Amino acid sequence: MSPIIFDASNFNWIRQLKFSILSGDYNPIHIDREGARRVLIGVPIVHGMNLVLSLINQITLPFDRPCLISRISGEFLKPVPVGGKISAEIKVDGNGLRAFISDRSSSRPSRAAIFDIEYQSTDEPRRIGPEFVRSERQERTPCEVDGNLNEAYQRGSLSLGVDATLLRRMFPMVLNKLSLEQTGSLLALSRLVGMRCPGQNSLFSSFKVDFH
Repeated sequence: MSPIIFDASNFNWIRQLKFSILSGDYNPIHIDREGARRVLIGVPIVHGMNLVLSLINQITLPFDRPCLISRISGEFLKPVPVGGKISAEIKVDGNGLRAFISDRSSSRPSRAAIFDIEYQSTDEPRRIGPEFVRSERQERTPCEVDGNLNEAYQRGSLSLGVDATLLRRMFPMVLNKLSLEQTGSLLALSRLVGMRCPGQNSLFSSFKVDFH
């Protein structure tokens, strides 16, 4: 596959705020311009799952018949600033692909993330799944990081509901490759890490999701 050069509007400030609404992840490192000056790279950074869904939205799975994504994993190497110039180099291997995400915001591009996606062809119609909304109230303030996370922080549940209308506006091609339940699972990961555990000013380092 040819390298993917993401449109600059994919990661601008307006889209950043919309992704916070879609995911329910209002961590200050993503949306607080003043607060972000005191942590990490000094500016708000793009949600990791925004990078993941932006990639899935743009890739073309290399089959002539329908495909189902069965596994997604990723490693985040470097925060990407809001407004950054992002590209992806795709390498296909069998029933999977590896995407190398680069930040080209400066004169010296740097590797920001690596994502692995596995998929399988199918003769069955793809199930998008029901549209449903999150039952939990949208929290706007993340939990404070606790160095000694207790049992209350380690256990719990999250709704996988998705605002399907906003999802389709932001990522119109994602539901050609993922169901609403799968997409909701990825968005819930952002909400879990950014708002619940660990919470305040926390970041993904890596993730792995198997869809069954």
